[in-house]
Amino acid sequence: MATREHKNTVLMATDIPFWKASTGAEQRMTSLARYLSQAPFRLVTFYVGQLSPDDPKRIADSGLDVIFFESERPPEAFLARMSWYVDATRRQLQRLVGRGQLAATTTTADSSPQPLQIADYRWPWAIEQFREAVQRVRPDTIICQYVTMTYLLEALSLVERRRIRCLVDTHDILHDRGMQFGSAGYLHWLEISQAEETRLWNKFDAVIAIQDEEAAMIHEMAPDPKMIVTPHGIDYLLESANLNCTRKGDSNELVVGYIGSANYSNWHAINRFLIEAWPDLMELEFPQVKLLIAGKICSWFRMQGKGLEGNELMQRVELAGEVPGLEDFYRRIDIAVNPVLFGTGLKIKNVEAMAFGKPLVTTPQGVAGMSPQAKRACIVAENLIDFPGEIRRLIADPEECFRMGQDAGKVAKSDFSDKAAFAPLRAFLLDSA
Repeated sequence: MATREHKNTVLMATDIPFWKASTGAEQRMTSLARYLSQAPFRLVTFYVGQLSPDDPKRIADSGLDVIFFESERPPEAFLARMSWYVDATRRQLQRLVGRGQLAATTTTADSSPQPLQIADYRWPWAIEQFREAVQRVRPDTIICQYVTMTYLLEALSLVERRRIRCLVDTHDILHDRGMQFGSAGYLHWLEISQAEETRLWNKFDAVIAIQDEEAAMIHEMAPDPKMIVTPHGIDYLLESANLNCTRKGDSNELVVGYIGSANYSNWHAINRFLIEAWPDLMELEFPQVKLLIAGKICSWFRMQGKGLEGNELMQRVELAGEVPGLEDFYRRIDIAVNPVLFGTGLKIKNVEAMAFGKPLVTTPQGVAGMSPQAKRACIVAENLIDFPGEIRRLIADPEECFRMGQDAGKVAKSDFSDKAAFAPLRAFLLDSA
């Protein structure tokens, strides 16, 4: 009698609705989920949070297996701190964007900050639900998305803890990210110390880092868990990336593009680009240079309403908002820019630009954690003042611009294909089984 093929079952715990794929973290989690939903793996996602009306259809269309836990009694501390964070964010944005002008400097977020802390994420009701999920799913592996989900390991019995390999997907070194945001004068969503984050890493059998440099840093602080480097897999992009994304537009117009979610580092990046680099590019008449900004970051500009009318920095700037698909954005641009100046992890927007074969101009912070060959496939401007000169150089040499895009696409497929990105994780999961 034939026996049923055993699949390595992974239970992934998260409070992020990653199937929306509206941020870099969500896109990376979506890519990981798709990979782990294929043989020889089986993926079940345990989701803590509220569902929007369109979420069930999105999930069904993506073929994901998701267990939902929605509590009518979230922790009071979480609600209080999240309410403060949302209000403080709104107040800071209003101060930063000013009235009818872009902000040249940052300001202190609030005189009495109350950022979220690890303890605020501990939902006792979720622990009970997770215990039931573990008993029903019987996973070989548990992956917690961010250290904020560590508390769910309390649901495991001693026998289950010995049987199940537990991993945490870090995305960023959060205490380092928090310090970078604070130094720039911005809020960070979580307040966590190095000692606290290290203690949480040590609760796992393995720690997933998004890039090599952070893996080395984590291993130095927490040498016991096994380190697994898992960047971003782009196979989900290849079908659309292989479409002809060469822009068909007026030869007297060149489009520079930036796409980003509504977080502080993105706002700071495009804000500084408009102030320090854009005026030089606006002077070009042949070709005329247009700036296309897309993604949720556009909502920060729209907060100003009519205040932007007549602002000379917004000349030849189009705010496209959220786009149906990434290919819709990349088909419209000639050159991608990412003038990011702070933040940790791997810059997913850089990987995506390369996957779509676009020449990319970015910063040293933008290429942090990339391989040497990936860095060579980008133009790295040491500061924002250098951006116009690098973009002008590409404009003056169309053949070089085309070659850079081709090279970027090749490197993206070699460094960030699913096979390359997920190979270490695959090896660990199968070896553990």
